[in-house]
This record gives sequence, C-alpha cells and structure tokens, in this order.
Amino acid sequence: PSYSTVVNFDTVVGSTILTFRTTDLDSTGVNYTIIDGNDNDTFVLDEVTGVLTLDVRPIRRISTVFQLVVQAEDFGDPPLSAQVNVTITFANSDFTVTISTGVLYEEFIRNVDPLTGENRCLRELENA
Repeated sequence: PSYSTVVNFDTVVGSTILTFRTTDLDSTGVNYTIIDGNDNDTFVLDEVTGVLTLDVRPIRRISTVFQLVVQAEDFGDPPLSAQVNVTITFANSDFTVTISTGVLYEEFIRNVDPLTGENRCLRELENA
C-alpha cells in the first residue's frame, strides 16, 4: 500500500510527522526501520515507538518530496515483517492543507508456525 501526507516547510525540527503502530499477536516485540527514501537523513524513526520525526529541514524547491519505505519486523521465529510506502510532501506556509487523521492502512501477514501448526499474525497500522 501507498499513502501520502503534506508537511509545512516551517515545521520545527524534532516535530512528529507520523506514528507507525503495530500489534504483534504473539507479543515478541517489533522493530521499525526506514529501509529506503530517507535522503540526507531528513527523518528519524524511533525503532521502538514507531514515531517519525523531522531531523533536518529540507531545502525549499530542492527536496520537497520524500518517498519512504518503512518496515515493521517482529522478533518471532521466523520473524514476520510488513512494509508501507509513504510519500511526504513539503509545502510552503502560504498553502492551506487539511489532513485527516486516523488509520490509513491495515495489513495482515499470516504465517503457519511449523512447530505448532498455528497461524501467527502481525498487524501493522499506520496513523497520520
């Protein structure tokens, strides 16, 4: 799946841009990583909380669109993972942009545990 959001160029460094949330049904824990698109290390993703923050302001008219690929991976055996594509566009402050919040996507990954025969499921939710 692919989603997008708009961020004001005047956004303060350290501000939260998005929060990724994952429910791991077997409670092994989840690790978040940006696996592509974080040009110039513009964003920082907390690998435990899933909070994506602005680390470096992009240069106006040069770096205005970022296409990130974010992965959530659990610590199960075998590990399960899910990825989401997120386009973040920076706009000038003279534009009025309305962004709706809420769940943007939900993806289930199912795997049969070879030892128990039970289905394991990693549910990844991405909130704007």
